[in-house]
Amino acid sequence: MIRAFAVFAFGLAAVAALPAAAETVARIGLTAMPPERGNPYGVAGATANFVLPTMYDRLVLIDNDGQVQPQLAERWEMRDPLTWVFHLRRDVVFANGERLDAAGVKAVLDMIRADSSAASSGVSSREARRLAGIEVEDTHTLVLKLAEPNAVLPRHLYITPITAPAHLKKVGFEGLIAAPMGSGPFVAEEWNASKIVMRANPTSWRAPKVDKIEFIPLPEPTTRVQALLTGRIDAAIAIDPAQVPVLEAAGLRAHQRRAMRVLAIALQTLKEGSPFRDERVRQAVNYGVNRQAITDTLWGGLVAPASQATIPEALGYDPDLKAYPYDPDKAKALLAEAGYANGFEFTYEFPSGTLPSDGAIMQQIASDLGKIGVKMSVLPISYATFARYYTQGGWRGEALLADYPISSLDALRSFYRSAHSCDWPAPWFCDRAIQAVIDAAGIEPDLEKRTAMTREVLRHYHATAQSLLLFPVLGLDALGQRITAWEPWNDIIQYHKLDVAN
Repeated sequence: MIRAFAVFAFGLAAVAALPAAAETVARIGLTAMPPERGNPYGVAGATANFVLPTMYDRLVLIDNDGQVQPQLAERWEMRDPLTWVFHLRRDVVFANGERLDAAGVKAVLDMIRADSSAASSGVSSREARRLAGIEVEDTHTLVLKLAEPNAVLPRHLYITPITAPAHLKKVGFEGLIAAPMGSGPFVAEEWNASKIVMRANPTSWRAPKVDKIEFIPLPEPTTRVQALLTGRIDAAIAIDPAQVPVLEAAGLRAHQRRAMRVLAIALQTLKEGSPFRDERVRQAVNYGVNRQAITDTLWGGLVAPASQATIPEALGYDPDLKAYPYDPDKAKALLAEAGYANGFEFTYEFPSGTLPSDGAIMQQIASDLGKIGVKMSVLPISYATFARYYTQGGWRGEALLADYPISSLDALRSFYRSAHSCDWPAPWFCDRAIQAVIDAAGIEPDLEKRTAMTREVLRHYHATAQSLLLFPVLGLDALGQRITAWEPWNDIIQYHKLDVAN
């Protein structure tokens, strides 16, 4: 077998010397391999979120209740609206022997801010680039200077992993693809097209319970479940709810992760000739889709129709907003009022295979819309094409798969300098009146005022039906009998807690 990774020499000798019989191995079936491999800063797909946390730590984490929790930073405080102070742990050693300190974290963040290559252009790099300056107050105290206030900076830094600084300086961001280096509980031993092998990191401050993790790409949900049933793997990421009865009959179990995204169909409101320029048409398609029936039938009722572009645990969630009810008569009336009594046709482009039962979901949406006289032609596209359309524009149709990311549990994050606003490089919706509120909320240092303004934004986007809002994206994993501990936080599996029975 050709190995893309060698066994690194940074302290693995003691682990390698263990008798083979003593090793405990957890095998996990993935939907796909991370496109950026070991580089956490490039443009990466969702699969990276299931692999890279084995190797990398962050300053903070966000738990399943939406609370910011310590990781590399023990505590933090806002000294003034433009200054945040982070106090780092003193017991962290990177896998190559480097020790965590404030100077090293500053070096990593400064390298991100200075680099303009594609290898450091991902979402995880975004917040570092917004910093006005970084200072080292003492060996384990880091001071972050802002160009504008950010009342929830720790939430936003949550997405930025910290690599070993001297190693990053030596290999660069491109070098992390083949030679990742973090302080997490595992290190990469082998990485090729058919398997990723992670071995326990003996220097990690979060000691793992298993000796190895093997990630195996199995693109089809049925293939992942079959591999679980036959014992080839111990856990299957992202299964279809329809497969749960088969699992339970075999004595296995499913585990639901908290949603990281609220699914939507972006409606092109700025393109000449698009029917979605009219607010009434957008409202009509929202009334015309039976979301509850879709989630009940295809996702086992495990998620509910979304009332807004976030979830209840997120900062800014408005408990008074209600999901659009299924009301085809009202939908038809709104279409007639907008001049579309005979309906219309539009093209929807989406990358298939990106979520459970997505093909069936889109077929049902098309069927529902057909009942109100709206013909939705579904055009499958590759994920690469979708990513280009999403960030650069150029859609051929009038609708595109979209979502509202909620990994930071900050409802404003989807709008402030992000995709669903005027500020996006290729916007599909822009309302200057509410954009002013978005911009003001983003730099409001008072958390209560910021929350109130965020709710105003959510109410406006709901009332104007900015998109065809659907439901939180279901994250459902299947666990074999050997798995004795499996704990995702905010969709990131706590790999140091992962355990299996021999």
